[in-house]
Amino acid sequence: DGIFAVSNHFPDLEVMFDDKSKGVKDVFAIECKWRKRFYHNEIEWAQDYQIKNYKEYADRVNIPVYVVIGMSGEPEAPDEIFIIPLSGINSNTISKTELNKYKKDTNERHFIWDYENKVLR
Repeated sequence: DGIFAVSNHFPDLEVMFDDKSKGVKDVFAIECKWRKRFYHNEIEWAQDYQIKNYKEYADRVNIPVYVVIGMSGEPEAPDEIFIIPLSGINSNTISKTELNKYKKDTNERHFIWDYENKVLR
């Protein structure tokens, strides 16, 4: 009915990477999505208002936001994983071809913060 928690405006996770030995302290956020299958070789990953909310959040707190999309399989164990910087997304749909640019190696199930390049892998 259009009533929802304010926290739904924010990404799912806010992560602080702190490596004291290297003097690195970074913060980034992650929005998690899972889709069962492609429809006409694309997925709708969010509603327009959600994208707007995530981008406003990223601007307000001045941190990068990543969208992690799991495809097929099960939500807790997707067959494929894609890590997309929110800054590179301009639509609530994304094609399979575009997603493949962000595909995570399926042999590596851990996420890595590349602090030198400020990129989630």
